[in-house]
Amino acid sequence: MAKLLKTNGISHHLDQIIDGAKEKLYLVSPYLKFNERIRKSLEDADRIKLDFRIVYGKDDLLPKEKEWIRTLESVKLECCTNLHAKCYLNENEAVITSMNLYDYSQVNNQELGVYITRKNDFELYKDLHDEVLRMIRSCDDAPQFEKKAVAEKKFG
Repeated sequence: MAKLLKTNGISHHLDQIIDGAKEKLYLVSPYLKFNERIRKSLEDADRIKLDFRIVYGKDDLLPKEKEWIRTLESVKLECCTNLHAKCYLNENEAVITSMNLYDYSQVNNQELGVYITRKNDFELYKDLHDEVLRMIRSCDDAPQFEKKAVAEKKFG
């Protein structure tokens, strides 16, 4: 059953989603600026060599941030210039939220989100998963071969 989250709950479940990823990790947020805790978690997730996508929307990504993301070998960084959605998911759980993946948002804003699990909310999880893959296919930076591979990937 879906669960309503406030700012602290979103941050908690975001950590849980990143740390619990074993097969896939999709992070969708217009704005990106990672705090040190999230950086360390993402670096750890990168070591697993999973299907790891970071989708962002505003190409004002700081060069330092972009350089750091590119050091993560498993990450496919995608830019979707008209992106406003924010959601974070792995193969078992997800958060759909108002919170950007931006350190300021986690500390200073009042945010809301909805936590879902594949086990308890299968149809909603599947719909979210499929919509995130559609977004990835429409991204500005995704090369044609990448788009085709994502398009052919079935829900698993």
